[in-house]
Amino acid sequence: MDGKIENGVFVAFTTGAEDKVKELSEQFPEPNLLRPVDSEISFRSLKTIQDQIGDERTLTQQGVDGANGPNGGHYDIDIDVKSSRVVVTIEKSGPNAERHFRERYGSAVTVKQGPISEPTSCLSRRRCGLALRGGVAARKNSDFNYDNCTTGFTVYQGSAIKMLSAGHCSNSVGNPRYHGLNAPIQFGSVQNRLMYGLVDVEMSNIGNSFTGYPWVYRTQEDQQYPVESFRSADSVPLGWTVCKLGITSGRTCGNVLSKSYMPDYVDHGTGFFRSTACTDDRDSGGPVISGTEAMGISSGRVGPAGCASANPGDSIFGHISFALWAMNASLLTAP
Repeated sequence: MDGKIENGVFVAFTTGAEDKVKELSEQFPEPNLLRPVDSEISFRSLKTIQDQIGDERTLTQQGVDGANGPNGGHYDIDIDVKSSRVVVTIEKSGPNAERHFRERYGSAVTVKQGPISEPTSCLSRRRCGLALRGGVAARKNSDFNYDNCTTGFTVYQGSAIKMLSAGHCSNSVGNPRYHGLNAPIQFGSVQNRLMYGLVDVEMSNIGNSFTGYPWVYRTQEDQQYPVESFRSADSVPLGWTVCKLGITSGRTCGNVLSKSYMPDYVDHGTGFFRSTACTDDRDSGGPVISGTEAMGISSGRVGPAGCASANPGDSIFGHISFALWAMNASLLTAP
């Protein structure tokens, strides 16, 4: 019930917990609710360990050299007063994760496998808070009036989690990347980019309290649509249905018309896919999917007309496998 303490108030002391709780009970309005706990380690010490693990988690997510937290730094951290332990919850636990925390932080840490916390929903493709995913705004500066491109897919490079988009969305390595609506915040900067041959791709790091997730913003009602795998380029037949996700035209679907398109704006461009899924300005970089499979990164449009036209042009995209190869990255997939 609201306003009631159902299981008691646990009060921990490193020595003489029962006697000290008796003293406290004389000033407590409901003394029968107090529960003494004999703790091997003080709460202050547990909090210090929790903060250290949290710092390591942040550095791992940012890809800082030497930081090697398990699962790319994706785990929750809590303090269990009753057991006097810092509890790390990780979706994919195992001996390596347990060994990592034990060797670094000792027996005061317990590792368990289970679901971790997830952010609340986005207000729009331009406003997803600190939870990055494919299909949302990737701005080149903090001007809220100017959209630049769309995020593509979340990837791993080593132990660091990063974000793909289209290479033509940036001018050079080091260009900043922002997300947000009224006051966009920088989530990273372009670490690598290539517009050549089979690819039009850039890869940005993720930091500044942002986190990348293995999702795409499919629709307003389906903002955490999982990315589970990708289909090889060779196994995509002509006529295959794909859907493009972008900040301007949202979700549009169509059929693959060609797998050998040579766009003029990509140096020595070849092997791009052309589909009847329409696209608009600033949709560039957005994910192209088929079901829960990653297919490619939206690159351009064939013809001057956009999705609002009675005769919208076709879209072209570079296949995801070529982009991953070019960036030396692996697709982050949903468990």
